[in-house]
Amino acid sequence: MTNVQIRATNASNTTAGLGSSATQQIGFASGNGQMLNTLVSAVNASNTSAGLGSSATQEIGGVANNGVMRNTTVLANGASNTSAGLGSSATQRVGVAR
Repeated sequence: MTNVQIRATNASNTTAGLGSSATQQIGFASGNGQMLNTLVSAVNASNTSAGLGSSATQEIGGVANNGVMRNTTVLANGASNTSAGLGSSATQRVGVAR
């Protein structure tokens, strides 16, 4: 992504049930992805998973697999990531290059 503005308001993602998984990605690049001169804004983004062994992963403004972020601004106001249930997990990444 180069010279891009990504704006998401009230984005919601929900799953429920045994072993359920909720993944929400807003302005996210993978596979040696790049973010150059980019603005990512997520306001009140919510990601929820509920159930035995459930998981919730929320990634806002990031890159994975040796990705590069340069001259990029990431705003995540009111973002929430929740997982409920025995053995559940929640992972939230905001502005992460990995």
